[in-house]
Amino acid sequence: MAIRLSRELERLGMTWDDLAREIGASRDATIRMKSGERPYRLRAIRVARAVGWRGDPMELFRKEGKAKGADGMDNENMTLEDIHEKHRKAVNEGIARAFMPLVEDMGLDPEEILGEAAPAKEPGENRKRADAELARLQAARDEAMRDYETFDFSSVALDAQEREAIRRDALEELGRPRNAAEQRKLDMRIKATVNDAVRAKREAKRQELRAAAVEASRAVLLAEEAMGSIEHEEAVRAAAAAMERKDREDAVKRRIVGTKDPAERRRLIAENMDLFEA
Repeated sequence: MAIRLSRELERLGMTWDDLAREIGASRDATIRMKSGERPYRLRAIRVARAVGWRGDPMELFRKEGKAKGADGMDNENMTLEDIHEKHRKAVNEGIARAFMPLVEDMGLDPEEILGEAAPAKEPGENRKRADAELARLQAARDEAMRDYETFDFSSVALDAQEREAIRRDALEELGRPRNAAEQRKLDMRIKATVNDAVRAKREAKRQELRAAAVEASRAVLLAEEAMGSIEHEEAVRAAAAAMERKDREDAVKRRIVGTKDPAERRRLIAENMDLFEA
């Protein structure tokens, strides 16, 4: 059963590989999303931006068109790949339920012991807080930009107190009018001063909103750079761990191949059957 994101990609004429390049994710990550695994919030936000989705990013990963028959199975046309994926997922979940308590009791790494059957790691509290803060900064930036772009500056005007202060200043400077000509001069002075004050007030509001938008954009840029550095470091460490694991696997295989004692070789093969068959 497809997720909503599949329909959005089809509508845009994008492939999953296109999406992977757009959001800077691995092909394996996009395959997991395609199979229905919900990504971290930050990645969901990036996906939403890539496809122009304006709603809740997590809605893109909701399965659509699901209908169940009397046997509780999905009543839809499934491809062979879908069927294999469904059974693989069921097997992995069963293995995880059976072995995860023991793995946790022994303090072992689930991925090292269970491989792809290991349950997906949930982001820790610190990562969740960082994702939430980045999302908050992005929302604040969008709001600040919207305020600056849509604000009606013609609505900015002087209040009664400000107008009265201008009138008093004009009276102090010109004195109380003694005839119609002096009254016209006073009125013109007050009008010109009011207009200048309104323009200045509107410009101050414009600068205030612009400064808020610029600062909000800068905050998002800094946060995204920090998150990008963290994700890069995580990727480097994951690659180093994978390389270290492969080196260990290769060493075990060489040891098996180089063992001349048949009984010892069989024992090593039995202990490392997955590596030997790979």
